[in-house]
Amino acid sequence: MKVWTREERYKQTSDYSDNYLEELAKRVAQSPFRQNYHIQPNTGLLNDPNGFTYFDGKWHLFYQWFPMGAVHGLKHWYHLTSTDLVKWKEEGVALLPDTEYDSHGVYSGSGFVKDGQLHIMYTGNVRTEKWERVPNQIVARMEADGSFTKFLPPAIAGNPEGYTDHVRDPKVWEQHGIYYAVIGAQRTDETGTILMYRSKD
Repeated sequence: MKVWTREERYKQTSDYSDNYLEELAKRVAQSPFRQNYHIQPNTGLLNDPNGFTYFDGKWHLFYQWFPMGAVHGLKHWYHLTSTDLVKWKEEGVALLPDTEYDSHGVYSGSGFVKDGQLHIMYTGNVRTEKWERVPNQIVARMEADGSFTKFLPPAIAGNPEGYTDHVRDPKVWEQHGIYYAVIGAQRTDETGTILMYRSKD
């Protein structure tokens, strides 16, 4: 079994050749463990399902994805749609870890509809030179062509005073014109809690 270094786990997919990715997909497709029914990636690790939303006549589902191997590494979000929750269409990569606010992974989040457009809020993961984590809560919007626009700087940057770097995975909903977000968090005494935020926009 391959032993993965930190450098390999956090290498951008753009650093690999198209030929390498195609060959990797071919090897994975030949595995006797491939499923015939369940959602699964062409390569790599499928992690948390995210952003499950009904929008514009379709169910939208995203999952965290590390494309290079079945280990935890540089997380992306992959996008699927369905009209019946049985047959799923692959829409491709929705979110890349490509900004200074999510450079070490696109972590979990949720989807919501605002102003007639699908939005998502997710945790962007950043690592310092000392490998300390900095969490950022980022909002993005799906455009008509299926691409996503990230709204930066983050809606909530870093971790609040009194909390560790374990502040992540926002769940967003709207009620009576106010948007709420609950976020899992860890206090500095290492006890768990939920943070709640609200916003008019």
